[in-house]
Amino acid sequence: MFKRLKEKIEEEGNADFSPLKAPPGSVIRSQQEGPEPVKISEESSKSPERETDPAQLNETGTVEKSLVESDNKTEESDGKVEEVGTKPSSKKNDRAQSILSQLTSELVSLRKQYNQLLSAKEKNEKELNDKIESLEKSLSEKMIECRKMEKKNKELTWSADSLTSRLQIYGDYEKEDVIQKLQEQVNDLESRLRQRDFDIEIYETRMAAQSKQRHEDQMSFKKKTQILQDSVSSLQSSLGEKDSRLSHLNTEVLKIRSSLADVEKRRQQLDELIEEQKNNLTDKDQQLEDQESSHSATIDKLRLDHKKEIDELREQMKQLKKELKEKEEKLDRLVTELPDQPVVNTVLDGYSKSRMASSFTNSLRSTPGGVYRKEVEPLPRPVPRDPSDPALLPVENRLDDDDDDYDERFNPQYEVQLLELKRYSETLEEEIEEKSKAIKVQQQKINDLRKALMSKETKQPDPPPPPPVPPLSLPVTTEIPLSPLDAKKFDATDINFQYLKNVVIRFICTKEDEALQLVKAISTLLELNSAEEKYIRDYLQYKLSWFGSMPLPPNISAVKSK
Repeated sequence: MFKRLKEKIEEEGNADFSPLKAPPGSVIRSQQEGPEPVKISEESSKSPERETDPAQLNETGTVEKSLVESDNKTEESDGKVEEVGTKPSSKKNDRAQSILSQLTSELVSLRKQYNQLLSAKEKNEKELNDKIESLEKSLSEKMIECRKMEKKNKELTWSADSLTSRLQIYGDYEKEDVIQKLQEQVNDLESRLRQRDFDIEIYETRMAAQSKQRHEDQMSFKKKTQILQDSVSSLQSSLGEKDSRLSHLNTEVLKIRSSLADVEKRRQQLDELIEEQKNNLTDKDQQLEDQESSHSATIDKLRLDHKKEIDELREQMKQLKKELKEKEEKLDRLVTELPDQPVVNTVLDGYSKSRMASSFTNSLRSTPGGVYRKEVEPLPRPVPRDPSDPALLPVENRLDDDDDDYDERFNPQYEVQLLELKRYSETLEEEIEEKSKAIKVQQQKINDLRKALMSKETKQPDPPPPPPVPPLSLPVTTEIPLSPLDAKKFDATDINFQYLKNVVIRFICTKEDEALQLVKAISTLLELNSAEEKYIRDYLQYKLSWFGSMPLPPNISAVKSK
């Protein structure tokens, strides 16, 4: 009977002690699955740490929101950069500079946000690492407690074995009492073992749930960290792109500034060249006027000298005639006093007249430019007269012929000088016209450059028509009077003059911007009234401008072809 009881106790003990072998395996499994066991007694104290996970999740959510906001800001800055890249030729340089400054400030703020996000990420990682360390510490403590429980179980089995051995030794003494006591002890041990098994199962379930929760937290944390790293890398790439765009925009701004500086230098050079050419033109005009005035003065002086010399010659002729008359009277008296010498008288008379005529002709021929240098020689002694000698012609006829020869010799010289002066003035006018054309071409180039620069800036409404350019100082050629009479003025009612006026007005109206510089000169030359001059200016500005209505012409008297 005792033997059967012992076997029953052993069977019950093996059946009761078999669950004690599961906890070490479960503990080992929990060690393999997760490194953070928690004490049963400390579950309530550690539960707040598990409840703090949503707060951390909220923090990660705020980090993600801030990252999304930073992405939106980067997209806005990208849009602004694209606006600057797409419209570099339509905005001014100060607008581009302000946009660049705004972009740089936004990039600085994005960098600050990026640094704040990195610091928040590091802080969250540190907190999670601290939590993992605390969980690992609690797990190690639980493992130690489990080992202690296993040791106690082994001690209980050893005590049961010792009790069975004692029962065998004291089998014959008070078997029933001993069996009863042993049965009570066995029941107590079984109840304790069942309680321990129940506690171990609860602990295992809690550890499995905790390890599963921890594994899920780790996976979510890894996903969030991966998302944060991806967002950080995207922010870094966007920052790199923005830096490259900023550098590209800075290079473009530098190029535009250098091109503007070159254009400004070129414009200054062209202005200096235009000013120099204007000065040269004014100097040449002044020289031409001085030369014309000097030539006119010399011509007037030559004419006065010529007239004065002719008057002096006429006076000398009168004197010579008077002396000749006196000599003839004296000869007549001598002839009357000597009636026996008729041949001598005729010879003396012929010799005296021929001598006088030859002296006059020699004096006239030896006079260059109408200036007589020799005086009439006194009459020599009379010589025999030759009837066929041309010197016997009347002195007055010879003097008139000499005057005609003088006019024929010296008037062509004056005409040649006048023609040369006219040709010189015409060449000067042609040079002035060529230089004015070159100035207009240079002004057109400057306007083209300005338009090209304005096309790169922001689009603005069409500018108003430019103010009329002041007319260039055209050279006024002073006509040299060929005669002392004043030139006859044109009649404003003349048909030819009216026809010329209409033709010139229509020609000017087809020249657009170049005609604006000639309006004042043409109006003064053609004696246009204020209404006609205003019509020409309005018509030219209408052809130059984009908008506006065509002006109505004034009542100009047109000439019909007959």
